[in-house]
Order: sequence, then C-alpha cells, then structure tokens
Amino acid sequence: MPRDSFLRKTSSGYFVMWLPMSALIVALLIAQTELQWLAVLACSVPMCAVLAVLSRSSWYISKSIPLSVAAFTRILLIHSCAAVITAGLWTGLWVGLARLLPSSLGQYVTAIPWLLWGVGSLCYLISAGFHYVVLTLARSRSAERRAERSATLAREAELAALRAQLNPHFLFNSLNSIAALIRVDAPSAGEMCLNLSEFLRETMRLGAQARIPLSQELDLVRMYLKIEQKRFGERLRLEESLDPACLNVHLPPLLLQPLVENAIKHGVAAMTTDGQVAIRATRAGGEVVISIENAYDSADAGSRHGAGRGAAIVRERLVAFYGRRASLRNEKEDNRFRVELRLPC
Repeated sequence: MPRDSFLRKTSSGYFVMWLPMSALIVALLIAQTELQWLAVLACSVPMCAVLAVLSRSSWYISKSIPLSVAAFTRILLIHSCAAVITAGLWTGLWVGLARLLPSSLGQYVTAIPWLLWGVGSLCYLISAGFHYVVLTLARSRSAERRAERSATLAREAELAALRAQLNPHFLFNSLNSIAALIRVDAPSAGEMCLNLSEFLRETMRLGAQARIPLSQELDLVRMYLKIEQKRFGERLRLEESLDPACLNVHLPPLLLQPLVENAIKHGVAAMTTDGQVAIRATRAGGEVVISIENAYDSADAGSRHGAGRGAAIVRERLVAFYGRRASLRNEKEDNRFRVELRLPC
C-alpha cells in the first residue's frame, strides 16, 4: 500500500487514541491547580494536540526500523532518545507558554518541568507502540494478500495445464473415430472432418475462457455428439432434461465433454442397440446437479466405466477450481451407468 494512502487510513485511529491520553493530562493538571477546569482545559488541549503532532514522528522511526528480536535494543535506544527530545521540546513550549497563562497555572507549569517531561516521554513511547502495532497488522495483511495471490496464480496455472491436456485428448479420440469411419463410409468421414474442424475451433474459443454458461457447454457437447453420430448412426441417441434455471450457471469450460465421451466409449460403443446418452441438469438448493447416464453391457468384463484420462482430468479440474465445494461420483444400476456432478451455483 502506498505510504500516503496508509497514513490517511491510520491517522484517524492515531488521533482517536490521543483522546483518552489528553483527558489524563488535563485531569492531572486540574488535580494539581486551584483554577477552574475550563481555564485548564483551554490551555491544556492545544498543548496535547501539539504533543500528538510531535509524537507522530515516531511513525517514521517505527517504519524505518522494523520490529524484531535482534533489533530490540537498537529500537529501544533510538525511541528513548526520540522520546527525550520530543518531550523536552514539548516541555519547553509549555514553559514558554506559562508566561502567558493565568498566574496560578503559569506558576504551577514552571514548577513541574520534570513531570511534564515524563508525561511527554511516556506519550511518545505509547505512540511508537501504536505505530508498531499498525505496521505489524499491515505487514500481516500484506502477507495474506500475497499468499492469496500466489494461490490464485497457482490455481490458474494448474487449470491452464489441465486445459492444455484436454485439447489433444479430444483430438486423438475424434481422429480415431474418423479413421474407423473412413473404412465404411468415406463421404460421411469427410463430413465428420468438417464437423470436427468446427468442434475444435469452438473448443479452443471456449477453452480460453475462465468460465462459460452451462448452455454453451451443452452446445459443445451437442457438437461432439454430432461428430460421433456419423460413426454410430441411429445407435446413438441423446436425451436431455434441463432445468432452464441451470442454463445460465457458469462453470469451467470443457467439463462435460470428457464425461460424455466416456459414456460413448465405455457404453454406446459396446452396445448393439439402445445407445442412449441422457443428460440432466437440475437445481438443488445452492447447487447445480448435472448427470450423464448411459446404458452399458454388464457382461462386458473389459468395460471400465468412469476410467480414462478424460474423467481423471475432470476430477482434477474440479478440485483446482472449486476445492471441496464440488463433487463427482459414479453409480451403476440395472445396466445403467451414471455420472453425477454437483457444482456450487
């Protein structure tokens, strides 16, 4: 924080601290004189303000010598010398002012220079202590901000690395699908190449963003399924049940596509019929629940539902982006496999 800005923020607290200190000084003078308290107050308050301004110099000394065990003796010596000088200057001003004061108060002031010097020294040291507390709190907040910034940068770097892994992951699997289609339907393979080009262009555009609406993520999933439709034909069917209230919820880009890809790879690809993929999104309190469900052949021992690098990346991205506030779980029931995502709104 810039020095001027910091001084503005601490000045009000500093001068508020001086209110009870000034009250004690005034009470001391009232107790030791026979003058009315208004007369003492009229003379003492301006001098207390002068001491507050003089003691403000402790801020610059405190800032230039950070508080530490190694420097304690040096700090104590320097502030003690500053306290003597500040209190001496203040006492000298008091004695000079005594000539203009009512005779009783003036005589009393000139008779207690050592008391005034002691009070001034003590007030200076209290001011120095206040400034060290403020500086310690400021350094602590600054350290917290740096730690938060470092954590944010680390998370952004991790998310960027995971997105970088996703792009070739999509590409390799899509090219494998095209290679398989070329052998049986070359024109459809050509159309699939064009769809893949459009899909990759949109993937790169959305993948560069920190968050996108669920509606855009679903559009990307539909583009991917359009590509796979060329390969599986009528065997691949999409069913959607989407709560409109969920469509504007933002989430990390490219989060659902790897899960849909797993549903096809480990479910639809092994089925001869009923290759349905169902996507549902609902609101549950402060969460959005997104599920991706597909049929699978329970007799296929080689099927590894929920496995694959794509699903692993999704889990890593959830941890990096949401921490413990999001979850991903898998369920198998009646030849149906279901992946459920729970994300904070």
